[in-house]
Amino acid sequence: MQTILLVDDDPIVHWVLQQYLGRAGYEISTANDGRAALDMVQNKRPDLIILDVRMSEVDGLKTLKALKKDEATKAIPVMMMTVNADQFTKTESELYGAAVFMTKPFSPTLLLSEVRKLLPPTA
Repeated sequence: MQTILLVDDDPIVHWVLQQYLGRAGYEISTANDGRAALDMVQNKRPDLIILDVRMSEVDGLKTLKALKKDEATKAIPVMMMTVNADQFTKTESELYGAAVFMTKPFSPTLLLSEVRKLLPPTA
């Protein structure tokens, strides 16, 4: 089963995405901030990371930058999500190596479509 690490400080986002992506056949792990996510990926590598931009502790851009600098994690695709879709944040996300940039609120159907592009079904 393909695994997704969901990193967001909003418990509602955790619940909604766990339900939706879980029903689509993905195993979901969660972290509440970037620091916890960076610790988690050292022990178990997810196939995809969905990362909120604005979080306490270590924010999404710092987390993305750290993930892409690390040889062990740089190949993991990262989908960035944020409420504030300003051009600077989008540009920074792309510069640091994000595969997808989405704004909240998002369409669950569009989210699943983007996830499937990054994680094609395995045989």
